[in-house]
Amino acid sequence: MKAYEQTLSLLKTLNLRGVANSLDEVINDAEIRKHSYITVLNTVFTSEISYRVKRRVERNMTGAHFPVIKKIDPFDFGRVKGIGKSEVVNLLDCRWIDNRENVLFFGPPGIGKTHLSIALGVVAVEKGYKVCFERITNLIKHSRYPEDLRIQDQKNNEIRSDHHR
Repeated sequence: MKAYEQTLSLLKTLNLRGVANSLDEVINDAEIRKHSYITVLNTVFTSEISYRVKRRVERNMTGAHFPVIKKIDPFDFGRVKGIGKSEVVNLLDCRWIDNRENVLFFGPPGIGKTHLSIALGVVAVEKGYKVCFERITNLIKHSRYPEDLRIQDQKNNEIRSDHHR
């Protein structure tokens, strides 16, 4: 077995998919730039970490069940009263999550409550938090049934325990 194929096999055995996917690029770059061994190792580890972070964010975005993906940048703060851009920007650090605080948006339909909620959730996922998006109507519907409430408590406990890992 050639060294390259053996290396790919070892990477797959060790579940180092990020390195396996970028191995050609890492080798070519190292040969062209004549990198030292330690530089190549740093590139290999950085590649794997980047891959894992990207995959985690993708998994958590899927698990969040956002109906659409929204960002803060295109939001029109001029048509909303009661909250300004600076206040929302302050929420982007996610300290409110660490402090176990809630953020609630109230108002009539069409002013951007869902947009802001999703945008904050997306930022939280990108920062490594797990998020579960749920419309208030669904939460109210589920809270009417004791057995559903028990299940919701279990879900809430799972989410809390995931945040503290």
